[in-house]
Amino acid sequence: MSSSQKVRASHILIKHEGSRRKSSWKDPEGRGISSTTRDQAVAQLKTIRDDILSGKSRFEVIIPKSSKVERLEENFLVFDFELTEEDMDLIKTIDRNYRTNQPAKFWGVDVYA
Repeated sequence: MSSSQKVRASHILIKHEGSRRKSSWKDPEGRGISSTTRDQAVAQLKTIRDDILSGKSRFEVIIPKSSKVERLEENFLVFDFELTEEDMDLIKTIDRNYRTNQPAKFWGVDVYA
């Protein structure tokens, strides 16, 4: 893969010592994850959330999960446009302060506080 085809991918999933099947999860260096506490994981999520809400970080592309490289490449091709600042401002105006994914309600973790 050439450098022009490489992408940076991020997801917001932080495994911690209380996670299910933690032995199957590795950090970027390939070490098993076992020392991150739940509180540390929540703190990391809150930092990421704050960066996104403040505009420091932006999702450039959201891609559905796929295990096939060809399908992932196809998913990138649907984004042949760029959102302007005006578009982003308009999107922000439709926020209804309603969440369908409620970690605080279902798992006792209030990452939106």
